[in-house]
Amino acid sequence: MNIARTIIYPDISDKSVRVKTILRNRKKSQATALLALEADGKRMQKKVTLQPGTNEVDALLSLGDEIRLWDEFHPNLYQLKVSLTDEEQNTTDSREESFGMRDFKVVDGCITVNNRPVFLRGALDCAAFPKTGYPPTDQEAWKRIFTAFQAHGLNHVRFHSWCPPEAAFEAGDEVGMYLQAELPMWIKDVGKYPDRRDFFEKEMYAILDAYGNHPSFILMCNGNENGI
Repeated sequence: MNIARTIIYPDISDKSVRVKTILRNRKKSQATALLALEADGKRMQKKVTLQPGTNEVDALLSLGDEIRLWDEFHPNLYQLKVSLTDEEQNTTDSREESFGMRDFKVVDGCITVNNRPVFLRGALDCAAFPKTGYPPTDQEAWKRIFTAFQAHGLNHVRFHSWCPPEAAFEAGDEVGMYLQAELPMWIKDVGKYPDRRDFFEKEMYAILDAYGNHPSFILMCNGNENGI
């Protein structure tokens, strides 16, 4: 048995996180296991029954009466530990992931973060890195970029028709930068070629699966100047 993926849904009003876990049972028969969640000293566990193959299990972890919210001014992060114990074989698989207690939505035409109106003051990143020919893949480089933006009063970066590496989201989480990722789509015939559309759809879900738990990842769109 192993944990394939965790999808974290913070709820700031309920002061909890709902965690969808994608679990794999490699046995040929049904099996039981103990699923545990832990963050900020709070812990819950539940017994789960897993069918052979891939299983989805939801679990809720309460963070108590006091929570630390994540935004551009207070980029507070929590560390979530998820463990799955096969009691029959006495083995445990675990993973850790950071997340932020952050709510992002539109209310009456206004963007809000944690129920507070926010104006996105954005920079455009067109993946122009002439010295290397590729974007940095280390967190410190992205922190230097984002803190330079913040020094000029910006709080948002749009990645023009591309998605940055995970190091950018990790840096955004730490410094409090709002990020918009995009698919590599800059075409006028989106629906004309089924294979092309299939690639974009798979790429979209891959990006969401890989980076969706980062609180800095607030926006995503198909790409630039798309036509039908």
